[in-house]
Amino acid sequence: MMMYSAVLLKAEVKALQAANEQKKRRERKCKRSEVKALQAANEQKKRRERKRKRRIMQGGSLSIQDAEDIL
Repeated sequence: MMMYSAVLLKAEVKALQAANEQKKRRERKCKRSEVKALQAANEQKKRRERKRKRRIMQGGSLSIQDAEDIL
């Protein structure tokens, strides 16, 4: 009887480890997609800032929002 329960415990441990690994893989995948989304948003913001600065340097007009951002 003792051997039977040891085998069951090993199987349960392996099943729990497999489930834990699967959970970790899903979390890593979610984090990677979140990082990609944040990087894309950051790049878009940088482009807007460069465009705004270029327009100011060329003597162009500012939008109300741009003027408020400067203040």
